[in-house]
Amino acid sequence: MNSLSEAAEKIVKEFEEYLVADGKAAKTLESYVGDIRAFLQWLESKDNTFAGVLKRFHITAYRNYLVQNNYEINTINKKINSLQSHITERQERCSRTSLRM
Repeated sequence: MNSLSEAAEKIVKEFEEYLVADGKAAKTLESYVGDIRAFLQWLESKDNTFAGVLKRFHITAYRNYLVQNNYEINTINKKINSLQSHITERQERCSRTSLRM
């Protein structure tokens, strides 16, 4: 479960670039990228491919997985916040793309 598909690696790299451009601290960057990578690994382990659109079902299922695996609530919240940051990044990217058209 350690490796990601090429598409998922691209998503992680784009997210990391966004965080750097946004001026996030190194530790924040490491944490957020690690959380997104772990989420994508979990998703791919369920035979799902993340196409860039995060649905409520994904978040709920991942949160349930974390709870069932005895993660602390603060850790779960941090991981979900990282996903929220990723959603923001994707929305900003879509907005920039549509403005160029």
